[in-house]
Amino acid sequence: MEERELTLNVERCRFSMDKLTSIGTVFSENGISCMTEKVKAVSEARESQTVSETCSFLGLVNYCRRFIPYLATISEPLS
Repeated sequence: MEERELTLNVERCRFSMDKLTSIGTVFSENGISCMTEKVKAVSEARESQTVSETCSFLGLVNYCRRFIPYLATISEPLS
């Protein structure tokens, strides 16, 4: 840290954590995954009735995009 001239705020640091959640993504010893809350929100979303609701849904799905193969192809009809 000193060599790279970096400093840490010790009060905000956490070490030896089992998992880390950041921006909708969970990093753990099991790998990288989408937050359960995000997956639940997508799977329980009601059918969009307006263009605005569809855009909101697509924005929500984007949180999990790295975990959904071929998302661009699947979501293309909604775009």
